[in-house]
Amino acid sequence: MKTLRQSLGYLIAGILLYFLVKPFGQTHTELKDATFQIHWGWLVGSFGAILFYWSAYLYPFATLLSGIREKHVYLRVAFTLFHLANITRYLPGRI
Repeated sequence: MKTLRQSLGYLIAGILLYFLVKPFGQTHTELKDATFQIHWGWLVGSFGAILFYWSAYLYPFATLLSGIREKHVYLRVAFTLFHLANITRYLPGRI
């Protein structure tokens, strides 16, 4: 029974992978002669926006942790704790 479930899981994973990769293969043949450009201003601006978002999102969490512990909590520690705590929303079963 366990090997049946395991092989069924591999089969489903293979089917999902096929349907995820298939559009990339089709687009690759259509865009074979296309040129690729990077807009550095937009790229740097988007990374800046992401860093600002992380900082603005993280600061209240660090302040809350500092209040609970009655000790200063560094932003690096709060960053790690915040993202480890929030990764559970993506795990199956909502641990």
